[in-house]
Amino acid sequence: MRLPWGCRSSFLTIKINLATPPSDKASFYLLLPNKPIVGRGLPALETGTGVDFHTKFEKAGFKISIQPFMPEVVGQEPFKLVLGKNSGNATIEYFLDKLGIKATEDQIEEIMGRVKYEGRIQKSLISESQFANICKEVMR
Repeated sequence: MRLPWGCRSSFLTIKINLATPPSDKASFYLLLPNKPIVGRGLPALETGTGVDFHTKFEKAGFKISIQPFMPEVVGQEPFKLVLGKNSGNATIEYFLDKLGIKATEDQIEEIMGRVKYEGRIQKSLISESQFANICKEVMR
């Protein structure tokens, strides 16, 4: 198997993730989304610093990971940027760009505060449609 940076491995890491759903059912133990290596939520990138790091390197043409390995190496989905209580300025700016919305620094701070609040209240991630609604309210 070929790993990032041109390294080779005889270990079939891509199969690791395929073994987890059957083990969930056999053990009656629900696998947590943030479980190292096999958790389904690991490729979700929320923190502002992590998103800033990821987007800057991606724009420069580098595919990097803030984790010790790329999620694809163990059969996970590629990184996905998400919104929630840990979102920072870089996360908000990324999603504003994605929606084609221009905002001032004060508006970005207000949007970020509301996203963090909603994330804490919901105890889950914020959808893009919820984010768009928050933006509409702030931009009035």
